Amino acid sequence: MAAYGRLDIFWPDGPSENYQLEKASIAVGRSSGNDIMLDATSISRYHISLTYENNQVYLRDLESVNGTYVDGVRLKANEPFHLRGGEEIQIGDIRAIFQPLTPQADSTTQPIQPKTEQSEIAGQNYVITLDGPGMPVTPGARVQASLTIKNNGFEVDRYIVEVVGISREWYSLDRTELEIPPSNQTIVTMNIKPARRPDSTPGEYPVTISVRSKAAGDAPPLQATMVLKMLAYSGFGMALNPFRVEKNKPFTLYLHNQGSAALTISLRAESPNGGVALNFGGTSTITLPPGERRQLTVTAQAVRGKRLEAETPFAVVAQAGDVSKFIASVPGVFVKGRTATAPLILGGLLITALAVIILALLTRPRAAQITSVAAQPATLIRFVRGEVRLSWEVSSAKSVRVEGVNAFTGTAETGVYKAKDSATFGGTALTPLEVSIVALGDDDVEVRQAYTVPLSDPICRTTAEVDTYRGPDTIYPTIQKVGVGAALSPDRRDPTGGWLRVNSANNGEQWIRVDGVQCEGFAPMDVILAGEGEVPPTPTPTPTITPPPTPTYTPTFTPTFTPTFTATFTPTHTPTFTATPTVTFTATAMHTASFTPTAPPTFTPTNTPTHTFTPTATHTATVTPSPTITPSRTFTPSRTPTPTRTFSPTPTSSLTPSRTVTPSPSPTRTPSPTITPSVTPTITVTFTPSRTLTPSKTSTSVGSITTPPPPTRTPRP
Repeated sequence: MAAYGRLDIFWPDGPSENYQLEKASIAVGRSSGNDIMLDATSISRYHISLTYENNQVYLRDLESVNGTYVDGVRLKANEPFHLRGGEEIQIGDIRAIFQPLTPQADSTTQPIQPKTEQSEIAGQNYVITLDGPGMPVTPGARVQASLTIKNNGFEVDRYIVEVVGISREWYSLDRTELEIPPSNQTIVTMNIKPARRPDSTPGEYPVTISVRSKAAGDAPPLQATMVLKMLAYSGFGMALNPFRVEKNKPFTLYLHNQGSAALTISLRAESPNGGVALNFGGTSTITLPPGERRQLTVTAQAVRGKRLEAETPFAVVAQAGDVSKFIASVPGVFVKGRTATAPLILGGLLITALAVIILALLTRPRAAQITSVAAQPATLIRFVRGEVRLSWEVSSAKSVRVEGVNAFTGTAETGVYKAKDSATFGGTALTPLEVSIVALGDDDVEVRQAYTVPLSDPICRTTAEVDTYRGPDTIYPTIQKVGVGAALSPDRRDPTGGWLRVNSANNGEQWIRVDGVQCEGFAPMDVILAGEGEVPPTPTPTPTITPPPTPTYTPTFTPTFTPTFTATFTPTHTPTFTATPTVTFTATAMHTASFTPTAPPTFTPTNTPTHTFTPTATHTATVTPSPTITPSRTFTPSRTPTPTRTFSPTPTSSLTPSRTVTPSPSPTRTPSPTITPSVTPTITVTFTPSRTLTPSKTSTSVGSITTPPPPTRTPRP
């Protein structure tokens, strides 16, 4: 058969599942033999069943251990409950929403056809792709959309995400600002959960998601759009005041449309053999806008020709005019008026008098008595949005109302309820919930009883070793590391729903990522949203300074100089005539060289360094005496020959000092080192002529190098 609806399953830790309903009977439970198996310890082996009968869907609790709740009211085992669509079903710790198919014009059903809604927008350096939920959503249920941002630039860029078109309370983003490296992409998840309130109007909502690049400056952001389709949910309440009515005496009928769509209802009376008729003020068909409460003044009459008891039960029946055709009823008692009694015999009078006395005792107005008050759950969680179901039982009461819930719900409570009834309230508790059950007795006297729902602190335990931060982002300073299994108590969440604020006696307020904790009994998105001033301002990132590279250089000095030597010989001749004359020549050269390098290095030291250079010079001097002394046989000792000898040796000096200086950045200084080596060379030249001649040679030169002694030469005779 074609699908007639969908069951959305929401697990406590966040994930959701969707199941199409196509079989006439579907079993749900923990056992593998069910059509829908939910592996959770809080679920019974066979927990509930869904049946499709006469174009209607019914829910039954299969005698489960933990029970089945519909909109906070527990179902009786094996009794069918008519599902009209949008009801919140609680089984164990799992929440489910029934979604019916929208009827077509020919009243036939069509299978669900999920659609994928995708749009891609390209900018100068980045691209965004939006994948819409592809299915409608009922208030209280959850759907997801995803946004992919790809950085096509060459640098890291930061992006800001904004959403317009739906209420801020309806959605959450896992991040609103993010950095993406070049040639990378990141997915932003958008969880959509419209509030289950009458003002969540059904219809289509255009949603626009804008992404702005910080690197693009004032350039307009990229925008992607989708359409969120909102379904309606239904709810209806009705009560009588007073419960016991008399002929032609008016009483009040309270009506409340608890759904998000307009509701048209038809009213009628039902009683045994049709003996009670009700007048609803001229019309029995009423249309209630979403969330409206209305009071009708109604009178009851006995139908002529119908026999009635002294007290005849009846019921006010309301039937919906939409496709669900649901029926609701509220009971009452019609009290017939007394008539005159004909004179009877004495025994008859006594019997009649006794009957009147007994009837008077039975029908006299009684005071209301509150016999029981209970809350489910018995404890609320502080700082966490939740629901509490209050139930009570009162005897001899015309009506009941609840006071004190406005501090919890944030709205005034004006509902009127039956003597044995229950009501579900949603809100956020900061202090214990203190309410009063006020019952109006048959004697028109109010009786009240106070009841307090205590609070417990929220607990989230870490699933891994995590860091805490000063604010809801990793750009804030890190405070501490928290080990696995640590118990933390959050009191606020950030707008994205990705961070929780916790308090520590030692470290004060700190923030922790949601994906690093597991919360007990609540979802992180249900924690109170942090207000203005409760989130620390975004810190300014500290720039990183990279010092310039340290220069390394090796200065090279190559001084070149050519000293000129002038030698003056003044020999003293003592003629000695031998066969082999010997000439001894002694030359002493003094050299002094001075130079200044002309290419000093330029470098940047932190302080002015003191440089000490010790050059090592290698000198090679070549002395070639040019005079040849040839004494004659007749020699006059008085003559003093003064030969002059001039030579120019060219020493080669190679000087390569090496020094490595590693400066740090500072003002530039240019030192000019001066190197003044002092060298005193000594040159000795010895001549041995064939004749005995003893000259004495003294050579004086100016230079700055040290030369080794020249080799001994033997001149020609």
